[in-house]
Amino acid sequence: MATVTDNPRLDLRILLVTNMYPLPDLPYYGVFVQEQVDSLRKRGAKVEILFINGHRSRLAYLWGLLALIRKVWFGSWRYDLILAHHGYAALIARMQFHLPLVAMIHEAVATQKGLEPFFARFAVLYADLPIVVNQANYLAFGRRRALIQCCGVDLAKFRMQPQTESRANLGIAPNGKVVLFAADPTRRHKRYDLVKGAVSLLIAEGVDVNLQTFGNYSREVMPTVMNAADVLVMASDYESGPLVVKEAVAVGLPVVTVACGEVLEICRDNPTAFVVEQTAVGIAEGLRKALRIPLKERRPRAKAWFDHNHKIDELSAALQIVAGHKNGYNLVYGNSDRIVAGATV
Repeated sequence: MATVTDNPRLDLRILLVTNMYPLPDLPYYGVFVQEQVDSLRKRGAKVEILFINGHRSRLAYLWGLLALIRKVWFGSWRYDLILAHHGYAALIARMQFHLPLVAMIHEAVATQKGLEPFFARFAVLYADLPIVVNQANYLAFGRRRALIQCCGVDLAKFRMQPQTESRANLGIAPNGKVVLFAADPTRRHKRYDLVKGAVSLLIAEGVDVNLQTFGNYSREVMPTVMNAADVLVMASDYESGPLVVKEAVAVGLPVVTVACGEVLEICRDNPTAFVVEQTAVGIAEGLRKALRIPLKERRPRAKAWFDHNHKIDELSAALQIVAGHKNGYNLVYGNSDRIVAGATV
């Protein structure tokens, strides 16, 4: 049986609707969407971006709806389908039925509360093809008609580098332990308070440790930041991926994380990854173990399904099927690693 990735070359015209995309002051904001766009374009797809900057103002969603209506009513012939990222963007994209909709849902709909996951559920029910990023989200829906496809890691960028060289490039002192909190500490659900409390416990014990927050590092410098650190810590109330844990594993950085999203799958069989209780004490215990790991025992532990190019090939195949460019092929819902192509029955 052939696989749907046999012909990765894309002859598709895509309108991409998203409320996350990198901004000058937030270079990491939705950077995974930008990377997806770049990869689709490299494969031959023509991608037009409708960015709804809801981070600036909620009124941007009204503008986005009007812009979508204009594009569909007066230019739908320019597109084969709409690809939407996140719940609000998918809701706006579904305000038309002329073009097929592929909705990529990054919200943790199985555990997250609020309006955005509510609208994400709407998108899963009414998109022509909904895509969720982990098994928990897939199982949260009675109608299991979604694909499971997480974001991938650029393994050419996220690779192991010498720690001393990485610290020198960033101006970080060569001595002492660096704990990396790769998220915005002002976002409450990321639980910086717990991480700060855990590090305080270590400092009180006399451990020479420095807590480094994500800041506004660009995507290009993040592999260096991770290689300069001694451990990545994540304590979020909820996550979908998270991509940052896969990136840390890819560069060989030890990880201390709570169980959320697809963390258990990412960290399985990894002796340098520790899944802990969501308390300052639990996180501190995980950090103690991780910080005892010698540099010589660190090595990249990326799994095959982490690879960004592999994920883009899978997505490309799914988009072609939804657009009707692969007649006689069908999708098997569930884990995207099981997407196959064959004659439909």
